[in-house]
Amino acid sequence: MRSFSAARLRRRESDVADRCWGVADGLLACGLALVLGGALGNLIDRIRLGHVIDFIHFHWNGAYFPAFNVADSAITVGAACLLLDALFEGRQKPDANPIS
Repeated sequence: MRSFSAARLRRRESDVADRCWGVADGLLACGLALVLGGALGNLIDRIRLGHVIDFIHFHWNGAYFPAFNVADSAITVGAACLLLDALFEGRQKPDANPIS
């Protein structure tokens, strides 16, 4: 049976943290891509048709929710990714050699 030393435990915690920081970079890239893609999709509709076609409309009993399209959904999900990236950014370890 292996014994876990404090150094080995710290190394494992560091590996997990490194993986989490990689996720934050992915969230930024994904968020920006979704927001930009959604904005371009709406812009293309606006230029081509003169208006944006909203085709997804939910209602429940007497409550009707605003109509939206796939581009609107991409913008919303992208904004959520950017918010999560901002939350993860504060948890990143500072650079050992900052550029001054």
